[in-house]
Amino acid sequence: FIKTLAVMTGLLAIPFAIVALISNFVLAIIYGDAYSGATLTMQILLAAVFAFSITLVANAYLITTGETSKATMASLVGLVVGLGVMFGGMLAGWAIPLAGSSGVLAGYTIALVITVAIAVTSTPRTHQPRATPASRVA
Repeated sequence: FIKTLAVMTGLLAIPFAIVALISNFVLAIIYGDAYSGATLTMQILLAAVFAFSITLVANAYLITTGETSKATMASLVGLVVGLGVMFGGMLAGWAIPLAGSSGVLAGYTIALVITVAIAVTSTPRTHQPRATPASRVA
C-alpha cells in the first residue's frame, strides 16, 4: 500500500505543481488582471485539494483493513490542528487583509497533511482481510 500511495502521490503532484506554477497566468486569462491577487489563494487551494486526494485513499485503506479507529483518530488530530491554524489566520486577518483567507486555507491544508501522515504511519504492515458477513455464514 505504501508503495502504491507513493506512486500515486508522485503522479498527482506533477499536474498540481504545473497548475500552481501557472496559476497567475490562468487567472489572468479567465478573470483578467483584476484577480491577479488571488494567485496565492489558488495555490493554497491546489495544495489542499492535492492533500485531500491523498487523504481519501489513505483513510479508505485504513477503513477497509479494519483500522477504523486509526482513520478516525487521524482525522480528529488533523481537524484540531487545522482549526487552530484557521483561528490564528482569522485573528491575523483583522490586522492583515489576506491573512484571514490564507490562514483558513493553510489550516485546512495542514489538517489534511497531518491526517495523511498519521494514516500512513499507522497503516498495518501486513494485511489480513477480515471476514465479510456473507463469508461467516456456515
